[in-house]
Amino acid sequence: MAQDKNEKVAKNISNELSQKNVSGRMNRAMSKAKTEMIQEDLDKQMSRVMSKELTQMGQEDVDEQMSRAMRKELAQKMNKVLTKEANEESIADATNISTSELCYDSALPGRESDCTKYGYLCDNILYYNLMTWQCPVTCDRCSDLITSSPRTGKLTNGTCVDLKGSNGHSDCRRYAMLCRDPRYASLMATECPKTCKYCSEH
Repeated sequence: MAQDKNEKVAKNISNELSQKNVSGRMNRAMSKAKTEMIQEDLDKQMSRVMSKELTQMGQEDVDEQMSRAMRKELAQKMNKVLTKEANEESIADATNISTSELCYDSALPGRESDCTKYGYLCDNILYYNLMTWQCPVTCDRCSDLITSSPRTGKLTNGTCVDLKGSNGHSDCRRYAMLCRDPRYASLMATECPKTCKYCSEH
């Protein structure tokens, strides 16, 4: 009888220890899983915030630089025939444009660029294109933006030229920052191929 009682007590102790051991392992596994889920959630939230911030930064930068009137004027200038003198003046204007005017890190008006803060995303496959357009200086991609493009540009009399506006002058230099904006690339290739270095001869 005493032996049965001792065996029962030993069995109960063994069961309790097993349950505690299993329970401890489960708690550790659950804790690890929760930590991983929290980290993954934080990473996703951070990625969304950065992506939204970089997109807004680019949109506000472009909206600040280019008014609705300018977009309308650029559209109206399309398909105009240039005189020989206009061609020569456009070529002279475009030749004087510097690389720094075509390649810069985007920033909100009146603020410093946040590109260095997000520099670690330069080679991240998810942000590669966004970082190339928004932060080419930080990501060392200026050559990707200002070398010859697959676009052919506008050729007049066999020469690559920028078109002139209603004032008789080309405004391309003023809007050079739009050369690398995918939203305006087609328009700029037609209006400002020389300034944007879209011509194969350049």
